Amino acid sequence: MEGEGAYKKGFNGRWQRRGVGFSVSMVASFFLAYHALITNDISGGVTFFYPAIAFMISFALWFRMWGALGVWAGSSMAAYVYGFPPVYSALVMSSDFVQVLIPLAAYIHTPTPRSLRDIFTKRNALWVFTVPHIVGATWGVFLSHLWGYTPLSEIPHVWLVWVAGNIVACLVLIPLILPSFTESLENSGFKPVGWWCG
Repeated sequence: MEGEGAYKKGFNGRWQRRGVGFSVSMVASFFLAYHALITNDISGGVTFFYPAIAFMISFALWFRMWGALGVWAGSSMAAYVYGFPPVYSALVMSSDFVQVLIPLAAYIHTPTPRSLRDIFTKRNALWVFTVPHIVGATWGVFLSHLWGYTPLSEIPHVWLVWVAGNIVACLVLIPLILPSFTESLENSGFKPVGWWCG
């Protein structure tokens, strides 16, 4: 039987762990993204301060690709419920997917950082706290402009707000989230190494 003897407690089945990871990521991302949209949407789904992204990156580092897919599904549903067209919701929230995929790729063969010392490194400064937000903001603002939500004259402002807000949110929240929950999740049976949480 799969997983038999591998863990004494927690989630023993591979698909059970994957389902839990996807579901937790999706439901939490829905509520976090929806809250951000209803409280401070400045242009086509771009928010000034987006604490959801810190949790979303954590989900991807814990649950791997299942977490990343759950983030995309949850945030896309939030955008749709908020009032954006379905196709636009899925496309613009693919920027969240990109922003969690980059840190996931950076940690693909290494365990999720669990201490402040592990979190504040040169590697994370680039692949967790900077590059994902620049790439995600560029993609998201481009789509927002393409669909008519962000005027051409507002692109630099909206892009800068997106990048700065996400970086600040991650710098403040990731050092609180990862050390608080990573070890407990791993003790429950989650093995966050590789593309797919096994």
